[in-house]
Amino acid sequence: MGTQRSGAKPSGSWPKVHLIYFLLAAFDLVAVFGGLYLSHRLSSIFEQNVAVNEEWSRRFQDVWNLGDAVSAVGEPGNNIFESGNPGLERHKLNVAYGEFNAQLAAIRKEMMTNTEASTASRPIGAMRSLTDIVVAMVNQSRESIALYESGRYREAGAAVGALNRKQTAAREKLEETVATVQTLQRRFSGEHYARVLSLKDFEYLIGVGIVFMVCCVVIYGHGIGRLIRRKYRELELANESLHQSQVETMQFATQLQAVNDDVTKLNRDLADNLTKLRQAQDEIVRKSKMAQIGQLTATVAHELRNPLGAVRTSAFLLSRKLNAKELGVEQQIERIQNGVIRCDNIITQLLDFSRSKALQCETGKIDEWLKKTLDEEIPKLPKTVRVECIFGLGDLQAPIDAARMSRVIINLVSNASEAMVGKGDDPSKFTTQTPCITIESRLAPRGIEIAVTDNGPGITAENLKKIFEPLFTTKSFGTGLGLPAVEKILEQHGGGLDVKSAPGEGARFTAWIPLSNADQEAA
Repeated sequence: MGTQRSGAKPSGSWPKVHLIYFLLAAFDLVAVFGGLYLSHRLSSIFEQNVAVNEEWSRRFQDVWNLGDAVSAVGEPGNNIFESGNPGLERHKLNVAYGEFNAQLAAIRKEMMTNTEASTASRPIGAMRSLTDIVVAMVNQSRESIALYESGRYREAGAAVGALNRKQTAAREKLEETVATVQTLQRRFSGEHYARVLSLKDFEYLIGVGIVFMVCCVVIYGHGIGRLIRRKYRELELANESLHQSQVETMQFATQLQAVNDDVTKLNRDLADNLTKLRQAQDEIVRKSKMAQIGQLTATVAHELRNPLGAVRTSAFLLSRKLNAKELGVEQQIERIQNGVIRCDNIITQLLDFSRSKALQCETGKIDEWLKKTLDEEIPKLPKTVRVECIFGLGDLQAPIDAARMSRVIINLVSNASEAMVGKGDDPSKFTTQTPCITIESRLAPRGIEIAVTDNGPGITAENLKKIFEPLFTTKSFGTGLGLPAVEKILEQHGGGLDVKSAPGEGARFTAWIPLSNADQEAA
């Protein structure tokens, strides 16, 4: 009998439990659908508000950009005294006025198409007034340009003043237009905010329903709490097992990461070593080539200098004997002498590149030596090249081979001149209209630096990698041994040559030689 009663309780209680569950589920669906409806309405209003704000923000930005167009319309009239080019400023004015009209037409069309007429009337009216002011600015700019072009500068200055006043009025009208657009934007945002407030009542109703549902769920959950507590212990044991597995996995991952780091480091070291090996191989090949070229150039220079001296002497004697006879060969003799001088310079470059004898260093004041060298070299440059010298070493002394270091300075200065004006006899080949060479000496942490800077066409990145290669040149009259010879002379002094250049930005060559500890302490 007792067993039957204990079995009768579950059979009578389960339908009630399911009934409560279904009632809670039905109420939950009602609350969910109500929340979804409210969320849909709110998101719809939010999307509309975002779209409206984006639309008005775009209009605000377009109207604000008109300020740049207005400023561009006023610039030609203001800049006529600075540029002194009426044709150019008149062209700029026409282009700026055309861009202003195009922007204004686009804004008007967009507002009249996507905005109610009553709403768009205020900003369109303000823009109409702005158009009248800009038309007056255009006329005033044209007047100032015309007055300047006719030489009536005082009247042109007065016209520029009137233009500035009209430009100020245009800015004020533009600010008024911007304020009108902002007011309309705030009005539309306020309308959407009012619609959101009207949905508050639904939010409160759904909130009360959710609270009631939560209370019912708590009561229902109390009935199944004992089952959950029993299952919780099982989950806890499973979680401990999972945590232990996770710890083991993390340890394995740490070991794997350490191995990966070691492999990465080894790969990086291997790549660095391969790079150093490749650089060493390239340096060995380069020095081998330079040694072979040096031996060849020394032999060629030696064999050419003797017959060249005979040609020089013969030309000199012919010039003296034929000087007073007027046979019409003076130009040819002068051409021979110029050719001999050019060949002698080339031989000097060859010998500079191939020399390997010890330096004949003497201690002296570097700035005095540099000034003397430049005083001899600058008069040989084309007259169109301007040279600026900045001597920053004072009385600093250092041991140098003056003859070889003079070849360094002469080569760098002549290269800078030729890069800008060539030989100086053909203006059509000039790469800059204001050729200027700046020569600066200074004391740096690594030693004495002498920088030669020009404002020529610069050097491309491709050619920058080749300029120190023997026989490489971009000039039709060069040997390609000047910079290698300069680099070799500086290396014999324990220094080097740095170059910085980019197309269109000129070039800067910095020759440097180190100072001994005693010289640094004295400096």
